[in-house]
Amino acid sequence: MDEIPTLDVIATKSGFSKSTVSLALRKHPRIPETTRKVIERIAAEINYRPDPALARIAANRWRRIPSQSTLAFVTTNHPDGGLLDTETIKGARKRAEIFGYYVEHFRFEDYGSAKRLGAAIYNRGIKGIILGKLCVEGFFEAFPWEKFAAVACDTGFIRPDLPMVMPDHAHAVHRAWAEATAAGYRRIGLVLFGEVNAVDYFDKVSAYLYNQQFSRPGDRLAIHHLNTSDAASLADWVRREKPDAILGFNGFVHYQLTQLGFSIPRDFGFIALMAGETPHQNLTRLRENIELVAKIALDQLDIFLRTNQYGRPKFSTTLMVEFEWIPGATLPGPGPAKDRRQRSRSACH
Repeated sequence: MDEIPTLDVIATKSGFSKSTVSLALRKHPRIPETTRKVIERIAAEINYRPDPALARIAANRWRRIPSQSTLAFVTTNHPDGGLLDTETIKGARKRAEIFGYYVEHFRFEDYGSAKRLGAAIYNRGIKGIILGKLCVEGFFEAFPWEKFAAVACDTGFIRPDLPMVMPDHAHAVHRAWAEATAAGYRRIGLVLFGEVNAVDYFDKVSAYLYNQQFSRPGDRLAIHHLNTSDAASLADWVRREKPDAILGFNGFVHYQLTQLGFSIPRDFGFIALMAGETPHQNLTRLRENIELVAKIALDQLDIFLRTNQYGRPKFSTTLMVEFEWIPGATLPGPGPAKDRRQRSRSACH
């Protein structure tokens, strides 16, 4: 009968204790590299596969996280001081209480450089980092990631080469399109801000173009990039494309449209792909579930700390969290799409 591959077998064949074998297979820094390689070679020879449940128990036993260990939530939203990540930080702190962590906010602008910020966090004895929206060029390349276990949370203008948890922006567009077409809308437009390098931009655009292929050619509208200093261009786009529904980046697009004199939903329906501004308008919208995003990010970071996964990974991974559909007053229920197009056209002339 073939020998059952266990830690005891590896310990016997290698001459090391069972605890040393267990730590080596989890790449614990206390185990010398030469010892780890011997143990890994023997484990491969006997086709050892760890039991996931037992591995988690072992991780908790050998790598206990001290009560009230501090984690760093790093923001790079210069110069607003991290306001873009306020809700994310709240979600991370709620989850941290369950694990016995304390989450401290570190702002890039308080330190002036990624290198100094990294040194300050490291000198505090902090080993785990959640990175908020990455909005500063060069920050990621200059930060000493090798010293930390790290997870990126939410999206910014730059996509970091880290394990990431983020809202599923493509799902938001797919859901908005499905709801609009179910309500009878056919000429569906998309209005985004002009930051085409933003992480979520490509997700939104690809989902929009995918859905357009199922529309009649005459109902496929050009995407409009909002220029806040040239609001008239938005009015020109509405008059040219004649949408009967608009998917807007957030509530600010709704605000701009109403300031230009359009009446929503009389002239056209509107869906905010994120809440943004004007929440008092009872917008039909999608909610990012940002608190859940932050909780999952903290769960991931806890695993990395317990299993000694430090530095940038060879291959990045991304977990996506679906948006929640929030009905509102700006997308009326089913009705004749023809009537909607006629109202939209009359409003635009």
